[in-house]
Amino acid sequence: MTDVRLRAEGIAEAFDLPLRGVGGVEITSPDAMDEASAGSVTWLKKLDDENEAALRGLSAALVVVPQPNTEQERVFVEDLAKRCAVIEADNPRLLFARILRRFYEHMTVQIPAGVDPRAVVHETARIGADVTISAQCYVGPDVQIGDGTVIHPGVIVHSGTIIGSNCIIDSNAVIGTRGFGYVRDDDGSLVHFPQVGHVVIEDDVEIQSGTTVVRPGLGTTRIGQGTKIDCLCHIGHNAQIGPHCVLTACCEIGAGVVVEEGSWIGPNSCSIENIRFGRGCLVGIGSTVVRSVEPESVVAGSPAEPIETVKRARRAIKRLIMDSE
Repeated sequence: MTDVRLRAEGIAEAFDLPLRGVGGVEITSPDAMDEASAGSVTWLKKLDDENEAALRGLSAALVVVPQPNTEQERVFVEDLAKRCAVIEADNPRLLFARILRRFYEHMTVQIPAGVDPRAVVHETARIGADVTISAQCYVGPDVQIGDGTVIHPGVIVHSGTIIGSNCIIDSNAVIGTRGFGYVRDDDGSLVHFPQVGHVVIEDDVEIQSGTTVVRPGLGTTRIGQGTKIDCLCHIGHNAQIGPHCVLTACCEIGAGVVVEEGSWIGPNSCSIENIRFGRGCLVGIGSTVVRSVEPESVVAGSPAEPIETVKRARRAIKRLIMDSE
């Protein structure tokens, strides 16, 4: 691993932000708050008593903190600045992420550029500039892959799929597999309905390991620009995932479902077919969504209900239990 040595002043200058506290702090590694020591760069989500206690012994580090709003928070930051270099940020986690991207890119997973000789790429596939296709990948007929996209080992991209620029597809994802559509014959046997549609992945999408995006019988399954999909998710045929959504681990999006821009779908949640998740909604962990979700709302439970309805029901159950004792 490359040895990175930085000055706190250099990091602050790179992002055009003022630096408070101890000068000349040398930074050698990024660390979580509970593992930070001299030479660390770390960040705080909150300026509270718990974090103050956790950092009481820390010195000669760079700490990214939220903007203090109360006198107690200002005292916290002033005390920290006596021992450490401090950068105040409106969104400390975002700034810390940008620091990692800028100065610690060498510590992320590295895939050799170009098409690995152990990959199979059909002669009709159209591959953009600076694309990485790793070992044991299969890229089928008439696939299009945009500039700068990285395909990790073991990915399968079936025929006719369109993948935009600067996407990341992690290992063992399957893009464009045929949809699970069947018609019963007169004798009761199942006949597969030909899946002749296609999958479109727009620019800057990330799809992590083991996720499947299903080709439709007709039409398009679409993943919108900038959307991030976690491991082991299932995106059903004809689903329309809007831009800048987050679909977390093991969630299942039913066929024909529309997920509007900026929505967050929680782990292990699932939905029936042909419903709509409104813009900016949030779906709780393990929810079973059986009807459309309003924009900017929060739903949870099985079946999923607005979070206030869930809370009222739980309070009512708690009262019933207490009354029966």
